[in-house]
Formats: sequence, structure tokens, C-alpha cells
Amino acid sequence: MNRLLKRISLQATRWKQLADLLVSDGYGQFEALIPAMKEALGEQGLQRLEQECRDRGAHDGHYALLQIAECRGDVEAYMSQFDPRQLQWPSIAADVAAHLLALGRAGQALEVLDRAAKGGQARHSPEWDDTRIAVLDGLGRTDEAQQLRWQCFGKTLSIPHLRAYLERLDDFEDVEAEERAFKVVAEHPMRLLALQFLVAWPALPRAARYVIEHWQEWDGEAFEIYGPAAERLSGEHPLAATLLLRAMVAFALSMGRATRYRYAVQHLRSCEQLAAAIDDWQGIDGHEGFLARLREAYGTKWSFWLLLEE
Repeated sequence: MNRLLKRISLQATRWKQLADLLVSDGYGQFEALIPAMKEALGEQGLQRLEQECRDRGAHDGHYALLQIAECRGDVEAYMSQFDPRQLQWPSIAADVAAHLLALGRAGQALEVLDRAAKGGQARHSPEWDDTRIAVLDGLGRTDEAQQLRWQCFGKTLSIPHLRAYLERLDDFEDVEAEERAFKVVAEHPMRLLALQFLVAWPALPRAARYVIEHWQEWDGEAFEIYGPAAERLSGEHPLAATLLLRAMVAFALSMGRATRYRYAVQHLRSCEQLAAAIDDWQGIDGHEGFLARLREAYGTKWSFWLLLEE
């Protein structure tokens, strides 16, 4: 980028070269160029660059034209590049509203967001939610912003939304709200999200109880979640960790995922080590019982058993 900046002169004969680079940039490799040159270009240079880009085929919505409008602080020019139908898209509405908010025009930003909400898609857009929260805060409508934070948390179990919500509560209110949040987590229909939340919060004793309570429901497919969760739980909650490890082993075998067998063997050996730390299996098969069931169900998966015997 630095070499490019040195090479491109702002003399008249170089404007076309610069515009050609931006307009033909199909891979976004020059997306940082206009902001980097903002001070050198100045208002007059930005206007000329916009005209050169348009002369070379750039249409409304091209990133170069949007960046030029942004660098000029011209939010009307930025907005005008989207037709009314595009402004109904939650992500674009959120982007435009964020620019308006940055210029202190929170009221207009809220109007843009509200128009997009009428299409019904906004409730599925994290960008729209986050921008609306910021706009409501900017308007001093903090109660509404808090309500939306709580709604976002309830849908997605988002830790950032919950932390932001709790931080804005008075002393002791945050403790009660955290308990309400744990109830929301326990009742959430997506078990994997709930597990991920409890481990990351962290609330490891609750996570362990949750794993054991739903021990027959873990399918082991999302190993990128099960693996770290089992590792976090293994120290103080070996039974819960074992159940998650078992789920990954069973999934690899049931789906015939030979590429996962080596990991499954490691998980099964971890289960054997954790078994020594488990005093109460709470009605769940011990390690030998689980191993026997595996052999009965998947005894023909020879490559797995050979790996285990190594």
C-alpha cells in the first residue's frame, strides 16, 4: 500500500490511473486506498476522483463511491446511492443509520431503521439490532435500548448483549437480572447455544448440571464447541466432561468419520482417565459399560479399534 501511494501521483495525468485501479478492483485489494489518501486528496480531489470513477463505469453502491461520500462527510450522497428498496434491507439500513448517528443525526437514523423494520426481516439482523441499540442510546431512550439488549440476548444468548445490559443496572439489580438470564438459558430451545453460553460466561457448575441433565441429547457433531467445553469442565466436573467426550466418540463412529477416529481415540482415552475422578455416575454407565456398548454397536469399525489398541 505504501509503495502504491508513492507511485501514484496526484497530477492530472494520474487521475485516470487511480480511478481505473478502484473501479476494476474485483477482489477488494485497494479498499483501504481512499481512506488512506483522504487528507492528501482534500474535498476538491475527492470530488474529482468521484467523477473519474463514474466516467469509468462505477455505479451507485460501488465501494469507491461510498468511501468517497464517507470521506467527504456527505451522508446524503452516501444514502442516495441506495434505492428505496435497498434501504429496506436491514444490513444496508443499519449501515446508513450508523453514518447518520456518527453525524449526530440520531432521529433520522431511527427513521431509516424503522422503515427497514416494516419489511419484517430486521428481527433476524444482528447489525440492525446493534445499530438500533446505539441509536436509542443516542436519543436518550435508554429503557428501550435496554429492552432491545435483553431481547437480543433472549434470542441468541449473546454474552456481549447480556454484559452490556447488566452493566447499566443499579447495584444488586444486576445480580437478580443475571439469575433471570440463567433461567432464559436453561429454557432456550437450542441446547448447544445454552452450553456454549454457560461455559463461556463462565458458569461451570451450572454448565455441568446442564450437561448431565440433558446427557442423552448431545450428538457430538459440533466438536468445535464440545471439545473446548469438555476441556473447561474436566478439572472440577469430570462426569460432565466425560459425557461430552463420549458424544464426540459416538458421533465419529456412527457417521463413519474415519478422519475423526484419531481424535475419537484421544477422547476415549481421556474418558478413561476422567473415570478415576468420578465418584457418582448418577445412574449413567461407567467407562467399562460405555466401552462395551461401543464395541457392540461399532465393532466392525476396525480402523478405530486398531488405533485404540496402539
